[in-house]
Amino acid sequence: MKAPTLALFALATIAQNAETAAASTPLEYEQEFAQWLASHRLAFNEPFEYLRRLEAFVANDIFIRDHNERGSASFTLGHNEFSHLTFDEFASLKRGFQMPAGYLEQRRANVNATWAANAFGDDASAPESVDWVEKGAVTGVKNQGQCGSCWAFSTTGAVEGAAFVASGKLPNLSEQELVDCDHNGDNGCNGGLMDHAFQWIEAQGGICAESDYEYHAAVEQCRPCKQVVQVSGFVDVPPNNEKALKAAVAKQPVSVAIEADQREFQFYKAGVFDQACGTQLDHGVLVVGYGAEGNKAFWKVKNSWGPTWGESGYIRLARNLGPRAGQCGIAMVPSYPHASWVAAATPQGPVPERSEAIGGPFELEDDLGELVDLAVTTMMLELAHEVESDMARDVEAALEVQNEQAQHDGKVFEYIP
Repeated sequence: MKAPTLALFALATIAQNAETAAASTPLEYEQEFAQWLASHRLAFNEPFEYLRRLEAFVANDIFIRDHNERGSASFTLGHNEFSHLTFDEFASLKRGFQMPAGYLEQRRANVNATWAANAFGDDASAPESVDWVEKGAVTGVKNQGQCGSCWAFSTTGAVEGAAFVASGKLPNLSEQELVDCDHNGDNGCNGGLMDHAFQWIEAQGGICAESDYEYHAAVEQCRPCKQVVQVSGFVDVPPNNEKALKAAVAKQPVSVAIEADQREFQFYKAGVFDQACGTQLDHGVLVVGYGAEGNKAFWKVKNSWGPTWGESGYIRLARNLGPRAGQCGIAMVPSYPHASWVAAATPQGPVPERSEAIGGPFELEDDLGELVDLAVTTMMLELAHEVESDMARDVEAALEVQNEQAQHDGKVFEYIP
């Protein structure tokens, strides 16, 4: 039995059992899935794998339509590159924040040691809204891929923002360096903690540019690279205090952790996410601003699931709603680093509207090096050509002498260059 035939039976069963009637017939679902596969350049040639993915797509489509048709939520859902995955599959790939035992107690001590010295006061002096993306302090949205490295993306985003605040320059920093090299309690694609990464960058003397150490979504051998931004300490924001978080975000982008194990997160499309979502932190992200839409205050959060997810890679989480921990625990463990220097030729980050996963131009000395290499290569080729021409003339002269001596034998030697 072919996969499409199997799929028709499965689709009919799903449609019959759905709480909300599916808006498409089984055949229409197959056509929609085919279009989705083509748009995402995917193919499943094994029949049963095709069927599994089609079933997941249909179940997700029914979930999305049911949510949007209710119309009671302040946010909408939509299809994206994860529409062929069940939520369990998606969750196993996309989260990666790990909070070790005893961390909250250690963090309390660090809050007392760092916040008082760096306090911005309460939120009374902060502006009504802030958007660090518009200010140019945020690189384009990236994609962690099938790797639990959200902690690394939150870390680099915070350091990039701190570097911009310190120098007016926006570097594009390497998550892969953290994934490969940071063993300060961090575990590559198996999760990590932003504070640990800040400590590691400071201890190593800096972090390298994305263009020098590109992202591959897998743990690889750590290798040397040129450091372009240094961290000189970090500040832990008082926990469960959205006023303190607002004061911090008013000054620079801030690393936070949230609980993202909600199916609505997988298909979030737009709006202010105000659904109850828990405080079991499992995903590191970056707060890049705050504001309000009508009577709904929100945090603007940069995610690392690519630009096709959410609002071009961002989500707006409800602010000042519910428990002191904040929406999805956003106020539980905020922190931000200080950037002490930025290399003069730091590769600049991609402009936000391009939403690139990685990139950035070469450093100036790299460009000059390439030009020097090209010039040397050209000179060597010209010299080789001259030597070859001289050798050819010598060979021809020798052959002329040889031909004169060999004429009585009827032999003639030719030189064919």
